[in-house]
Amino acid sequence: ISELTDTRNHLGTTPVLSTDIANAMEQAQLARVQQQVTDSALPRMQQELNDFYNAKVSGVALKNLKAKLPTTYNSDGRLARMQDICASMAAGLTVSAQMGIGRNFDTHGNHDVEQADSMNYLFNSMDFLLQEAERQGIRDRLNIIMLSDFGRTPFYNAGNGKDHWTAGSMLFMGPDFTGNRMIQGTNNLIHSVKLNMETFLPDEKGRVITPHMIHRTLRELTGTLNSRLDQAFVLNAPSLPSLFTG
Repeated sequence: ISELTDTRNHLGTTPVLSTDIANAMEQAQLARVQQQVTDSALPRMQQELNDFYNAKVSGVALKNLKAKLPTTYNSDGRLARMQDICASMAAGLTVSAQMGIGRNFDTHGNHDVEQADSMNYLFNSMDFLLQEAERQGIRDRLNIIMLSDFGRTPFYNAGNGKDHWTAGSMLFMGPDFTGNRMIQGTNNLIHSVKLNMETFLPDEKGRVITPHMIHRTLRELTGTLNSRLDQAFVLNAPSLPSLFTG
């Protein structure tokens, strides 16, 4: 049988082959193409085989995704996107996703009311995400990172709002992060202060934690240091091994 689609043909309503056998053949075909890519010495042939392999993998992944998609979606579009994200992860179609909450955190006016409403929506959304991840069976493997692009001033402007400020914040939760702790690197004016890079306590001889350090540490955590992407987007900063492990 040259194509897997041949094994999926039906005689009436009865499959020609069982699902287990068809899936085993599918995996065998993928393994055979992958081996051909390895054995081929011709760059053009390797590229063509790679394209064929990727098309096959995509087809398998899309079939898996169809089985994981929810039968009903939340009426909130952002929460519906979270359902799609969890389905894609559960199907093996992706290992990461990014989305913006899109609420009014840019509170140049009426800060207290707007921020309270937005924060309430944010954490309700995270609760929904965790419930959906649990339903899809991926919660024990799901790491969540929440961050702002910048902070707010420690004082109010004339419109009871708060304007842009230098120091932002990040929240990490999941199996690869030690929880129930806070690393505070700002003073009472929300200016960054130097920290000891081992204890993360204020230390005039220490350093300010930068986004570069955090992202390099995440690359180390995910095993992507020295990968092609890492080398394409070099971060000239040290990693902080105990940042997430406590």
